[in-house]
Amino acid sequence: MANSTRLVHFCKSGNFKSVCQLLKHGVDPNVASEGETPLQAAASVVKYRTYQITQILLLFGAIPTKTSKNSAFDVAQKAGNNAI
Repeated sequence: MANSTRLVHFCKSGNFKSVCQLLKHGVDPNVASEGETPLQAAASVVKYRTYQITQILLLFGAIPTKTSKNSAFDVAQKAGNNAI
């Protein structure tokens, strides 16, 4: 599994610690995997730590307007994720 795929997976599952580790090891927070960026993946779910994950992605340079289809904000609204 590629690191960009792992980052998207950890963002969706709410695994803050693993997201931080991948980012600290240089994984690009703007590389899409399976049609979505890590920021879109985090925004698409309402789970514990979603807000913290989006914040760390932004701190490491995630671009909120980078899209494959919809912006991370659009994805968050659709998912009912009001914390984003």
